[in-house]
Amino acid sequence: MTTSTGKIRARQAVGSFHEAGGLQEVVTVLADQGVAASDLTVMIGRSPLDKRFLPHMRSHPGTMLDGALADMRPIGTTEGVGALLVSSSPFGDRLVAAAADRTRSAQPFLTRWLSARHAGYLHEQLDAGAVLLCIHVQNGEEEKRAGRALLEHSKHQVQLHDFSFPDPSPNAA
Repeated sequence: MTTSTGKIRARQAVGSFHEAGGLQEVVTVLADQGVAASDLTVMIGRSPLDKRFLPHMRSHPGTMLDGALADMRPIGTTEGVGALLVSSSPFGDRLVAAAADRTRSAQPFLTRWLSARHAGYLHEQLDAGAVLLCIHVQNGEEEKRAGRALLEHSKHQVQLHDFSFPDPSPNAA
């Protein structure tokens, strides 16, 4: 994540997956390309996590995805799947902190950073039981690599988004 004048910028390539196998494949491809586990963030509803994704991971223990799904924290709720969870990562941790700070709103949680159209689309995916895989990218080459991997394995749109968070460090302007 890059910092600038009291803000932390987190550029994310985002893809959605309805099947654990496709998600496992893309995470394996990304790991083989050198993407660190800390650069991956998973967002999912409790019900699809318990019913579809965790049973798959029991037969694939010890993978990078298994590690991400083992450390999930609440971030809010959606209409379709109830409790919404996010994996622990620098980006996920910032989302959790922002969720704790936000006031109640009828708008999708992600509208804090994204246009209503983009946030609505991602929330529709979550409500339909999909998992969102967010990949932290820092430059054009990483964007291309992440975008290609997501496009090959996801049956849905792949998006790039900039999220901006306040810098909590005491030296932030």
